[in-house]
Amino acid sequence: MSYTIKVAGDGDYENLARLSAYAFPSLIPEQGDMLDYIMRYLSGGNFLCCYDPDGHLIAQLARERFEILLSGRPVPAHFISFVASSPEGRGAGAVDGLMSAAMDLALDDGAPLLLLEPFSAAYYKRLGFAIVYESETHALPIPALEGQKGGGVIKEYRGDTRDMARIYDAAAARYNGVKLRERADFEAVVDFFPQVFGTRHTVVYYEPSGAPGGYMVYSFEGSGKREFKAHELVYADVGALRGLLGFVYSHRGNMDIFTWRAPAGTRLCHILNEAMRPCALKPYAMARVLDVERAAELSGLSHDGNVTVRINDRQLPRNDGVFTITEDGCIRTPGAIPDASMDISVFSQLLFGFMSPDELAALGALECGAEGLTKLDGAFAKRPTWNYDF
Repeated sequence: MSYTIKVAGDGDYENLARLSAYAFPSLIPEQGDMLDYIMRYLSGGNFLCCYDPDGHLIAQLARERFEILLSGRPVPAHFISFVASSPEGRGAGAVDGLMSAAMDLALDDGAPLLLLEPFSAAYYKRLGFAIVYESETHALPIPALEGQKGGGVIKEYRGDTRDMARIYDAAAARYNGVKLRERADFEAVVDFFPQVFGTRHTVVYYEPSGAPGGYMVYSFEGSGKREFKAHELVYADVGALRGLLGFVYSHRGNMDIFTWRAPAGTRLCHILNEAMRPCALKPYAMARVLDVERAAELSGLSHDGNVTVRINDRQLPRNDGVFTITEDGCIRTPGAIPDASMDISVFSQLLFGFMSPDELAALGALECGAEGLTKLDGAFAKRPTWNYDF
């Protein structure tokens, strides 16, 4: 069956809203809110549509362009979301066609990376994606936060996002994969999302010096368990984190549980009185390198000597071959003897610093000897990954 894939326009609005409401009934509570959300994406031509020969929309996806930090350097990326298919589109290859088109559009836009939150990790792994983000979810009885304080003051957010931006930029420097935010992103967090998902509150923690140190977007959930839920908790240092946790503790009279999805490796238990408190570790987002040479050049690798790698990429021939990574960038070197061989998904994990070469070798995910492993260690450093927007 032949399909028509195109960038959405105003004429696709109702069809997209209908398919989104079908595929994501619990994501946005009311149809009207879904329509508003779709319109925000349509204004930038961000949706891709797949129509069957009878003119029925059978699959869709949304794409967003932004920059992420890799080793402190901005790298352009596209983010895929709202992937959905109608009953007629399932198993018919419609999403495959949309994903292929999304890869081409990202490359045309100069973005060497594609990111997404998977509906099926196995499906996207077949397309060359790999898990590069993990989170840890904490559900703590609020009395466990006793003694947390930072010495500064908490103030309610009053409509100026500049202090939030300063805090965010300081926190983002600790991670690979963080989205570089603009003013509109912060306005969405504190203004638009509460309109869509329900009441949320925002507070900012200020250090004793008066400098902004952290902020938290939160809500009160449930009538039985009385949950204090942190939707976004961002801090420049552990002192600011303690100050925000102390604010949560001040609600102990009417809240029972504090929940927070934090970056993997936060190790919240080590600053609490209850050091053995467990948390749930969960992989939550994937990425794929679309252009090996450009991604390696932009990402600020360690470049401790040269390393030659053989990369296997069945979807994108431009990435299938031998490449040498040097201090000056990355170039294709046909005929060179590789120090290591790997699939594009493994290269993506190395680029993000999600796993070290030693860890991947121990899992059998790459082929190399001891010398090759040493060279890989010189180019790819392990680094925490996180993205506040996923």
